Amino acid sequence: MFISRKLIPLAILPALVLGQEGIGFPHDYPGKPTGDFSPEWQAYFQVTDPLPNVTFTMDRNWAGNIPVDRPGHPNNTLFFWGFEKENGSLTAGDGERSNEPWGIWLNGGWDHLADYIWVDQPV
Repeated sequence: MFISRKLIPLAILPALVLGQEGIGFPHDYPGKPTGDFSPEWQAYFQVTDPLPNVTFTMDRNWAGNIPVDRPGHPNNTLFFWGFEKENGSLTAGDGERSNEPWGIWLNGGWDHLADYIWVDQPV
């Protein structure tokens, strides 16, 4: 009888987990620009709030969801997160910085050597 009392919470656990709502779909924050992507979207996607459990100051970075052409799928977006190596390196004008790398992997400090953009998969 003692063992079965300990197992009751384990039997209830799947019902509690399955009964919770999921995270849901991407949230549209106030100030979302209209139309095709353009420089005015930079401020909308820029991460300005501190991240949980990050105790150091992060350089400018952008994150959000971009639409993809995936008919019939309820979440028709991909998540991305981009980091720049220095202020303005991801927002350089056409032809500027075209000879600089976008990816160099070293132990630590990758964000100081190259711009990186991660895109969630699969589509």
